Amino acid sequence: MMKGGLLRRYIAVDMKRAFCSWKIIVSILGICLVMGIASLETRIWQLSVLNSYYYVIYSMPFLLTLIFTTFAFGHCFCEDIEHSYIQFQVIRGSLRLYVISKVIVISLSAVFTMMMGMLLFVLVLRMNFPWIDLAEGTFETLAEYGSFRLFLENGNYIVYFIFCGIQYGLLAAVLAVAAALFSLLYHDALFVLSVPLIVRYLIQYYSDLLPGYDQLNPNAIYDISYNVWDHDWLSFAYAGGVSVLVIVLLGMVIYQMIKRQVI
Repeated sequence: MMKGGLLRRYIAVDMKRAFCSWKIIVSILGICLVMGIASLETRIWQLSVLNSYYYVIYSMPFLLTLIFTTFAFGHCFCEDIEHSYIQFQVIRGSLRLYVISKVIVISLSAVFTMMMGMLLFVLVLRMNFPWIDLAEGTFETLAEYGSFRLFLENGNYIVYFIFCGIQYGLLAAVLAVAAALFSLLYHDALFVLSVPLIVRYLIQYYSDLLPGYDQLNPNAIYDISYNVWDHDWLSFAYAGGVSVLVIVLLGMVIYQMIKRQVI
């Protein structure tokens, strides 16, 4: 019970630190801005919101959104080590719970910023363009093969984009925690922010070279144009489960690294 209460206090402090900061606002606006620039580069503003969104998430500039999902809280270990805050937290509590709290809040902040940044982008587009245009073919493709088809077919477009943002946010959460891990090796903010881009590029390149099922391909697991189990909620839960598993493993490595550095 005492451990549960201590973990809640750790999480409460970290949540306040992450979500009551100007960085969370900058991260959301940054994601929206990157997607806006990407949409200009692909020259598809004259089409629907769905089509614009679809092409933007497959563009190279979209990778830059991972900088902002990490910027929200992914460099917290760097800050704590730099200011010796970690020793204070560990002495008064538990190193294991300290790491668990940080990993949870890093993940939540990454999912939240990605979801909100994407939602803000589509709402801005909606002021000038329709949600869908049946002449484009994007709607039919996503409604037949993509994720969250129920929302798309029923016209619940805002809910659809929210869940798409969460699904991409799960990948961003994994990469943000990976960046936090690498921050323990090299305490430089620019390096930490570049880690998600590098890891994402490597995943995107090498995953397509692997033979096998889509369920084992990271590109397919988080891609809204795929439905790896041909079931909206099962595929979404699978992406969440894979993310949690990888984040837990990364968290275990982070714990061992900090333990060697602090104790």
